[in-house]
Amino acid sequence: KAFPYTENKVLLVDPDDYYSRVLTHEMTHLFLPSVKPGQASWMSSVDKYILNEALVEYVACVVHKEYTGESFWEEKERYVSENVDSTMLN
Repeated sequence: KAFPYTENKVLLVDPDDYYSRVLTHEMTHLFLPSVKPGQASWMSSVDKYILNEALVEYVACVVHKEYTGESFWEEKERYVSENVDSTMLN
C-alpha cells in the first residue's frame, strides 16, 4: 500500500508482489497527483477514490507494459466489454 500523503511517501509492499505489476501500481501512487479529500467538493469520496485508482491503474499498466511487455490494460478492457453491462464503467 502506498501512502503518498505522508511527508516521507511510505511504500509498503508484500514481498510476493515485488516483481509484479502490483509494485508498479503502488509506486505510481507516489508520483501521480490525485484528488485530495478536501478538493472537488462536488465529487463524492467514492468518485474521488475511483478516479484516483483508475488513473493510477492505467498509468501503471502502460509503464508495466513498456518495461515487461505484459499488457494488463487490454485484458481489463476485454473483461469489461465481455462481462459487464455498463456504459458508465466503459
